[in-house]
Amino acid sequence: MTAPMPHEDATPITAEALKDRRYFPDDGIVVAVNLAWQLQMPLLLTGEPGTGKTVFARAVANVLGQARE
Repeated sequence: MTAPMPHEDATPITAEALKDRRYFPDDGIVVAVNLAWQLQMPLLLTGEPGTGKTVFARAVANVLGQARE
């Protein structure tokens, strides 16, 4: 099995960019999403209902220009 290649367009997702989209992340989630993006690996979010998983996914998609209406 080969290691994933880093994503060529590895623009970092910043906490400020997520805050602009009404998601207020801690440092750990910002690091995790950037690593997942750079390595082209999935990021599994777990948590109780109402903890912001969907809001986070929508904010990241919006930052990356992949938001759905």
